[in-house]
Amino acid sequence: MEATPMKDSKTVPSGMSESTRSFFSLRRPKAKKPRRGGGSAFFTLRVRLILIFILVAILPLASLAYINIRTNQAALTDSARHALLTSASQTATDVMNFLYTHWYAIDDEANLPEVSSYLSLPEDERAGSQEEKEAYDVLKTLSSKQYMISYYLLDRTGKVVSTTSQRDPGTFPDFLSLNNADPYSFNLLLKTGYPFISPLMFPSEQEPASIFFAGRVENEQDETLGVLIAQLNAYGLQALLEQDAGLAGPGSFAVLFDENLVRLAHSTAPQLLFKSVVPLPQDTLTRLQTLGRMPMLPAEDLSTNYPEIKEGLDTVYTNEPYFTASGLGADDELDTGAVASLETRSWRVAYAQPQAVFLAPIRNLARNILILSLVITGLAALLALGFTEMLTRPINRLTDTAEKVAAGNLWAQAPEGRDEIGQLAKTFNMMTTELRHTLEGLEQRVAERTSELARTSQQSGHRATQLQTVAEVAHAIASVQDPDTLLQQVTHLISERFGYYHVGIFLLDKAQEFAILQAANSEGGQRMLARNHKLRVGQMGIVGYVTAHGEARIALDVGRDAVFFDNPDLPYTRSEMALPLKVGNRIIGALDVQSMEQSAFSDEDVSLLGTLAEQVAIAIENVRLFSETKSALKELQGLHRQYLQTEWTQATDDIGKTGYKFAAGRVVPLRMSEAQDDWSVVDSGEVAVVIPSGDGQGSRENENSELVVPITVRGQIIGKLNLGEPQSIQNWSDNDINLVRAVADQVGQALENARLLEQTQRRAEREHMVAEITTKLRASNDPQVILRTAAEELRGALRAKRAHIIVQPSVPTEKPKIEQGNAGNGQSQDPNSDRSPSS
Repeated sequence: MEATPMKDSKTVPSGMSESTRSFFSLRRPKAKKPRRGGGSAFFTLRVRLILIFILVAILPLASLAYINIRTNQAALTDSARHALLTSASQTATDVMNFLYTHWYAIDDEANLPEVSSYLSLPEDERAGSQEEKEAYDVLKTLSSKQYMISYYLLDRTGKVVSTTSQRDPGTFPDFLSLNNADPYSFNLLLKTGYPFISPLMFPSEQEPASIFFAGRVENEQDETLGVLIAQLNAYGLQALLEQDAGLAGPGSFAVLFDENLVRLAHSTAPQLLFKSVVPLPQDTLTRLQTLGRMPMLPAEDLSTNYPEIKEGLDTVYTNEPYFTASGLGADDELDTGAVASLETRSWRVAYAQPQAVFLAPIRNLARNILILSLVITGLAALLALGFTEMLTRPINRLTDTAEKVAAGNLWAQAPEGRDEIGQLAKTFNMMTTELRHTLEGLEQRVAERTSELARTSQQSGHRATQLQTVAEVAHAIASVQDPDTLLQQVTHLISERFGYYHVGIFLLDKAQEFAILQAANSEGGQRMLARNHKLRVGQMGIVGYVTAHGEARIALDVGRDAVFFDNPDLPYTRSEMALPLKVGNRIIGALDVQSMEQSAFSDEDVSLLGTLAEQVAIAIENVRLFSETKSALKELQGLHRQYLQTEWTQATDDIGKTGYKFAAGRVVPLRMSEAQDDWSVVDSGEVAVVIPSGDGQGSRENENSELVVPITVRGQIIGKLNLGEPQSIQNWSDNDINLVRAVADQVGQALENARLLEQTQRRAEREHMVAEITTKLRASNDPQVILRTAAEELRGALRAKRAHIIVQPSVPTEKPKIEQGNAGNGQSQDPNSDRSPSS
């Protein structure tokens, strides 16, 4: 690359003008050298190139390492699963062999001659016999086996006749309640002699968890003599699983579950024994405890909550009985397990191993790959340093030149070359030259732009302040609901926030002829309010103009507008602006704003205060609508209360009873004199406590403190509830009053519902009666039959003594006279009428 000589950055050419020399001499000391590469060295081109080289070297290695780790992890997991499944199957076989060993043994022991000989004796000959002693010795010898607790010999009725237990044989239930724990298997034993194996049982709080084996005792004729039962300590299963721990490798363990997913044995965590994987339903837990299959402990002590283990145990019925879950072992670490089921029982064996154990080679592999990656990264970084130095050297030279230009030396030139970076340097030099030529008139343009920006900023700030003030005023008046308060508050807020001399609000009258002043903030405005100041629409002042045309107008203290300020109440006015108050297209008034300054208002003020005038008009309209709605609602509530009062007066008259009282243990209707008691105490609708005067002249037999509660329906009092204690003055507490008030409210609702139901039923009966009469009338086309049917049905429905239907006769040339008679029965007196009444 060829380099051109570069001028000294501190040298200013002699041909430069004095203003330009002054510009550079003032600015050069203030220039600060920019940091190369931006805000941080980590984002320089060299660093980025180095990172690219490192990524190019690392990414393929990382991909291969990831594939290798995943492949080895899958292989190790598959190998562990097969080992776990094999161990689970082996443990399940060992459990079955353990059960079968005792199963076969009890079958053989039940056929010992000492046992059958003893049971062959009559019941009254057994006590103290030689056979009893021999049978007991045999049972005692058998009970010395490992894990064996006791033997029980039962007769054919299920009664214990001999046992090695310390308990009295008479205290045991029939068949030791084994026929309830597993009825099907026990009945199979009694019928066929098939040996019996019980579920895991908890006979009592003093005895350990046990498994019972039972065999049928028979004589030589294969007749059932009784049952021999062996009680085996369930710790034998725990010892068996502890023995089988580690079959699948280090840290592996086995867990035995019953059909309810209760842990029966655990190789490494005996504290989890007899706890279900997930909480059992309460009815299921109660049933199992009743049958002696669960300890009599609280539910929270008999369960854990590991749903993922339950889902994993259910895979025993699939082709891949594997699962991954935490909570299988003593710690909550993640385990991989396999499930195997027992052949003849609904028990399951889960064999598990922590993933951290069988995936340990993966961690070693990852560590080796990390070390190799660090070595390769270091080599790639060294290669990248040399390569990037060669690429960035011309760029750094160009950067140095750019720094000099940024410091104020526009005569600095970058070395040019033939490659792309050299062409960039040539273009940069051309740009510097153009910049130097443009800079001569920069100061004047900057000053002009700065002044214009200051004016614009000041106007924008003033405008923003005004807009914020408009928003604050609109927010302040939004919550006011009284019309007079609203108007006064609007005038005062606008005057205070904008600093206007006078603010007034005019509203049109109903005839739309005059704009009447409704509110003002100034003293002169108050005097105008006192004399009911008003202006004719379209004729007087700018307010009249605005209310007539719906357009804003400004009047200044110059020319023809000066006549508008001839108001003795407002002598200091020099500028005035009126804005229409409009709701939609309807003009409701005007907002009048006056200032003591000349030319105080502009078009921007019209736009700004016009927005506020719209908000004020909407607020006035909302308050008006709210007042009208409130009045209408009040009138409607009064009509509804009058309706309820009329309906309940009619309902009381129809019933003929005005109330009931509870006295001497009976409920009896009130007498008329009692019903006409003083109602003034509940006129306010509040609960009252009436205390007797003590003069002894009351109408009641027992004049004591009474609690009087009004019975209301939607605000209308329809009755009252009196409560009193005749024995002593009752001190009514707040709880008593609240209770009685709640009951009174429910009574009122129930009475109103009953009245409405009765009214509806009467209307339904009337409609039904009309429908029946109409159906009967339509059943015939004969007029005589129709008239007779109508008269009979009406008389029967209304329980009248007689009924007449008068049909108007044919109209003759001259209308016949109808005489009134026969007590007004309405019968026609025309002798020529050929239509007779039907009765």
